[in-house]
Amino acid sequence: MPRTDRIRSAVDRVASGMRAAAMFGAALVVVLPLLYVLRIAVAEVPGGFFEQQTTLPRTLGPEAGFTLENFRNVWTLGGMREAFGTSLATVPLGAAIATTVASLAGFAFAKLAVPAGNLWFGLLAVTLGVPIPAIAIPLLTQGLSLGYADSRIGLAIAYGALFSVFGTIFMRYYYKSFPDSLLEAARIDGAGTIRIFVRIVFPLSAPAIATLFVITTLVLWGELLLALVLLPRGTDNTVSVAVARFTSEYGTGGPALAAAAVLAAVPIMLVISVAQHWLRTGLSTGSVKE
Repeated sequence: MPRTDRIRSAVDRVASGMRAAAMFGAALVVVLPLLYVLRIAVAEVPGGFFEQQTTLPRTLGPEAGFTLENFRNVWTLGGMREAFGTSLATVPLGAAIATTVASLAGFAFAKLAVPAGNLWFGLLAVTLGVPIPAIAIPLLTQGLSLGYADSRIGLAIAYGALFSVFGTIFMRYYYKSFPDSLLEAARIDGAGTIRIFVRIVFPLSAPAIATLFVITTLVLWGELLLALVLLPRGTDNTVSVAVARFTSEYGTGGPALAAAAVLAAVPIMLVISVAQHWLRTGLSTGSVKE
């Protein structure tokens, strides 16, 4: 084997080993904290659900015991069952609204003659820098006057409106790569804008739209501030609010808080497992090329 081939082969082996070590390290960074929280969640703690759970167990060895009672208490006494119902009623709907608005607006900014389109798009992009706490109180005031505060539907609409901004920017750059010749051919055949979007653009951009929906769902599932502000009575807590209550209203931590966090993470892991194909194709591939 020539010297250059041997050197190249050695370099490839070293690079492969470094990639494997990096992947192993990344897996440890993700898996070890999850295992740590899961071990705390199944540890036996003396006292009732609202007693003696404000600190972590002194040991996480076999002497700490194993029990699923913490999950049952969190689900029933801790209100996680009702919180899951609220989140399942608001998060998918809010993500669907945000994705629909973003897809239509992104296509309009990318392919239609929107008056002062670049100016409006620039102003839209600037709003990404506005933190949600800055608009929380005005949003509550508006919600009380218009009647959408303290309502699951109102929270879902607020989610859809506020979180469609990122999606609009995402879809606009995606549609920029869409071939104009394909759209012009459809217009020559007599298709209008709505028909072009429904019959041509939407099917071809389905991976990107699905990716945006999944990402928005994951973000909304962990959203806390808007849920606190727009559901002020606390009768309808989302999952993130219910988890936060274990260290505020209930004053409990340790196994109870860990069990609530594990339950809250289960839907996220399920969504990622089911939608990983869409995430790969939507984020790694572009639109149809010329």
